[in-house]
Amino acid sequence: MKKHVLFIILNWFCVINLYGQNDTISNFLKLKYKANSSVSNYNLACLYAQNNFVDSAFKYLNYSIDLGEKDGYALYDSDLILLHSDTQWIAIRNKINSIFLNENACTDTATLLKLREFFLIDQSLRYELEMENFTLEAKSKFNLLDSINIYSLDSYLDKSTLPTKKEIGEQGMNYMFMFLLHISYALKLKYEPYFLNRLKNGDFNLKQKAFFVDKMLISQGKKQRYGTQLEFVRSENRIRMKQVENINNLNILRKEMGLESIEDYLNWNNATIE
Repeated sequence: MKKHVLFIILNWFCVINLYGQNDTISNFLKLKYKANSSVSNYNLACLYAQNNFVDSAFKYLNYSIDLGEKDGYALYDSDLILLHSDTQWIAIRNKINSIFLNENACTDTATLLKLREFFLIDQSLRYELEMENFTLEAKSKFNLLDSINIYSLDSYLDKSTLPTKKEIGEQGMNYMFMFLLHISYALKLKYEPYFLNRLKNGDFNLKQKAFFVDKMLISQGKKQRYGTQLEFVRSENRIRMKQVENINNLNILRKEMGLESIEDYLNWNNATIE
């Protein structure tokens, strides 16, 4: 099966490894395996795949899907790359996609699947960056792969009509919003009319507007308004909130947008103001 350029690069760097394991198969089976757990079966499938036991890997991957592991991460997990050349992989891919599309019925399935691909790669890249503790090498690798992922979806959207909730469903709009958050300021300007139009029509909500506005402000070198944006301070190994326009009025503004208090938000993210 032909692989597009983005996936080749992802395989090359081996960045997507959501459930990476250091266990041996025997130790995992003896100490950690739980037959009724989708995650446990998924991890075991990864271990079998890493050790070239293809049929066993497919067996436990199928168990995992049947138990609820159906969000699609398996399609982009480097632990499972060995399985892609096997004829059984097509059935796995179709099974995952079929379950996903049945649960997210829409009229534009191609765009929904493309958005899901962007989202899964986007989240896996950020997970890997966090696991590597935001080192310079990890950031460099992240920036390259993130830009390729964004370019891939932007190019796709340029060739089609920008999606609506009616066409791709609520989950699809959530994926679309994640794309809007993580693109550059120049691309945010490009998509801003679309975002405002869909916000007006109820496809996006006020919480999402708060995040989008803060991202736009910060991209211009300004202070954020709603306190949604945090940053990792590597030198101090902590997370803090980026500067806001009016700290004294912050909770009032957040409540208007349907956000929790800044205290709860920071506590949930284990972050501080300064």
